[in-house]
Amino acid sequence: MDFLRKTGAYATEYETGKEGFTLAGLLMFGKYDSIINRSGAPMYFVDYRERVATDNPDIRWTHRIYPDGLWEANLYQFYVRVYNRLIQSLPRPFMMKDGVRQEETPAHDAVREALINCIVHQDVNAQGHIIVERTDDSLVFMNQGMMLVSKQQYFEGGRSICRNPTLQKMFMLLGRAEKAGSGVDKIVNGWQSLGWPLPTVTEETRPDYVVLTMQLGGKTDKKTTQENNPRKQPKKTTQENNLRKPNKQDLRKEEILKFCIEPKSLFDIMQYLNLKARKNVMNVYINPMLGAGVLKMTEPENPTSRNQMYVTAKADTLGEA
Repeated sequence: MDFLRKTGAYATEYETGKEGFTLAGLLMFGKYDSIINRSGAPMYFVDYRERVATDNPDIRWTHRIYPDGLWEANLYQFYVRVYNRLIQSLPRPFMMKDGVRQEETPAHDAVREALINCIVHQDVNAQGHIIVERTDDSLVFMNQGMMLVSKQQYFEGGRSICRNPTLQKMFMLLGRAEKAGSGVDKIVNGWQSLGWPLPTVTEETRPDYVVLTMQLGGKTDKKTTQENNPRKQPKKTTQENNLRKPNKQDLRKEEILKFCIEPKSLFDIMQYLNLKARKNVMNVYINPMLGAGVLKMTEPENPTSRNQMYVTAKADTLGEA
């Protein structure tokens, strides 16, 4: 009971003196049937989707974590289960600190912060639910609601407006989150430590979602630190580049760059590629290319504009593929 009171999971109502579990406590530690009770959060749902190491179009997800009746699908159990799946996509270089081997790296901190941000910044009253996706190419974190700070403030950090401060407090007391800022500096620094493209943030509307995309820009089976960090890799010769067989996504990205010499809408791009899944096109192609700086928005100050179009950043980018 002391633990529950300190974390804010159990409280006394000042006006009436009634005691009971808070909504945050129910979401964080409660049983699923209690969470979706009429007095709790009836529309509550959490969803982790994983599609890795398969080209079979009939397989939608290779692994999924959602309220399937086999576990208590509260936020804490969701966090533990999903974090342990996400970090499987990260390299684990040999690191020593004070004579002790460090199993976790700045990239692990980045994934932890991204997952916790997705949980504590959700709008439980908005349409939608938490969605986390892992593919061979990226990690995507989606929470319902809109950002409470500008994108500039988001990436600068230091100014935190948390939609669910009690949930944030719980993760803080568990040693998993910080109150100062939004933890974005850890996300950015963790990805930079691997030389991977900077994460990107977009907002979707109807329903409202904040989408954080973290591109997986390197292979995990390299043997040296230099090979793990793309920034330290020696520049490949033209002959070596020609020997590398591009995958389907690489070819599509090249097609997008050629197609977007003149500004094109997302609908135009989807028609050109003969693709129908809007979110998949944004998460797999558009957002990573925006983050890499090879593609630009015509209205960067208003990413969700109906008139938004995309254009190749530099004409000479086509020769770098």
